[in-house]
Amino acid sequence: MNTRRVLLWGLVLILVLLGAAPAARASAPDGAVDPSPEAITDPAVLAANRLMALPWAGLSRQAEGDAEEAIVRGLEDQDLANDHGGGTLNWRFRMWVKNAGADVDIASPPGFSAASLTGFTLEAPLEGGWSFKVRGTLKATARVRVGGETIFSVSPSVPFGLRVWDVKLTTRAQLDPTDQTRPGPRVVNATVNARLKLGGDGAIPISIPVSITVRVDPSDGSLTLRGPFQAFDIGDDFGILEARLGGDLIMRFTSSGDPGSEVSPLDRMTLRLTGRLSIKLKRVGRVSVPFSLTLPTVHVPAPDILQPLAGGLPRTWGQGHPRGTTPPPPTGADYATPALQLEQAIVPHIPYGGVFAIDFTPIRGPQIAERRSFGVEADSAIWTGHYLAAEAFRYAATSDPAALARLKFVLAGVQRLFDVTQDAVVRRSPAGARKRSAVQITGIFARAALQATDQVTAGPLSDRDCYYEAPEGGWDVTPRIGRRQHFAKYRDIPPSLLRGATVTPVAPVWYGFGCGHVGGPDK
Repeated sequence: MNTRRVLLWGLVLILVLLGAAPAARASAPDGAVDPSPEAITDPAVLAANRLMALPWAGLSRQAEGDAEEAIVRGLEDQDLANDHGGGTLNWRFRMWVKNAGADVDIASPPGFSAASLTGFTLEAPLEGGWSFKVRGTLKATARVRVGGETIFSVSPSVPFGLRVWDVKLTTRAQLDPTDQTRPGPRVVNATVNARLKLGGDGAIPISIPVSITVRVDPSDGSLTLRGPFQAFDIGDDFGILEARLGGDLIMRFTSSGDPGSEVSPLDRMTLRLTGRLSIKLKRVGRVSVPFSLTLPTVHVPAPDILQPLAGGLPRTWGQGHPRGTTPPPPTGADYATPALQLEQAIVPHIPYGGVFAIDFTPIRGPQIAERRSFGVEADSAIWTGHYLAAEAFRYAATSDPAALARLKFVLAGVQRLFDVTQDAVVRRSPAGARKRSAVQITGIFARAALQATDQVTAGPLSDRDCYYEAPEGGWDVTPRIGRRQHFAKYRDIPPSLLRGATVTPVAPVWYGFGCGHVGGPDK
């Protein structure tokens, strides 16, 4: 289940709970909502924000690390300016980056600051702001020649840092829930606001005034933040060049998904500092050269807060689909009986609160027999999310205590997807060797969680490239010499004790699937 689905189910959860207790909710006229996080008191909004924040810690850390590596690779030796001119008196100038570094901070999760049946405000992040910083050394060469003789040549080198921080995106959407023939709320109005600050250190001033404008492209839902900045001096160490830079900061969010899909997250970000660099050259005077500092496209697990704008407004989810509307039910139709039968029949498919397929494989022998196993574990998390939403609707519609009990049971299953990833992970190298180690990144959830004694259709763990291991009873470590010792978590075992020791997980042991696959997708 990715960030997009978590956010969607967060909105579903809000709408379900709002519908369950409309008397306790109020919305301002025309769908206006309070954008202040400090004003959030609605339990439905708080619950949805908690749901979105749970996986964010692990997802954001991974995205930060990937982004920093990509930025360093893309920035090292990148030409920021490279131009020449003149005739008999000719000049050449080049500026590039060395010793590139990057710091990305998107740790603060997105969330709803308000929601009702007539509108919502979604912010990324909910509190504080995100930041993107690059650093390194600006190196330059400048040369002026007359005929074949060099009359001027300098090669300055200046440390620099460029920081874009306090980045925050806010979408306010107005919904029209009055048309009961439609399958979902209609977005009739939406606005996007953005803020950020620009500055640096070394060759770049600490603070650079910039005024941001926001543009959304209705054709693909992409978002562009653009802010012009006045020319500023670049470092005293450039000395005789008297370099000055002016131009625009451009931050663009695009989607990696299908442009035609109804919900496609804006999860790709590019950042550019572009403009003109003015330098002073001996005998030539002041010249202006194109300048562009471009960061490579990085993945940001950003929410779908801007997608209501894609394709124009008003927008209705499900509109135009032949089965998008539901006719009124026939009088006297009995939905309760088959619904109860389905609720009873699903019990074997949710052994621990997670949804699984059940496969039956014939066993050859003198007697007819079948092997029962759990299947489609790669999709267990997403179908568990669907079932969780269905039970929420059931409880909202019926107030049945059984629905609430089932809802709590499935929520416990979702929690187990997080718990199973918090202890140890077993990986197989491309050469086939297996290694168990303590989990380093927490907050990520598995695709499925099962006990060691469960049969899995896809085969035993020895066929997996990676899986999580979380024994409820902890770990027994028996060294070659000495007495057996017990530890609650694998990370608690001293590395010196592991050498040559026998490590045994103490039952019941939980396995989590979906942490990776050597040379291919998750398995």
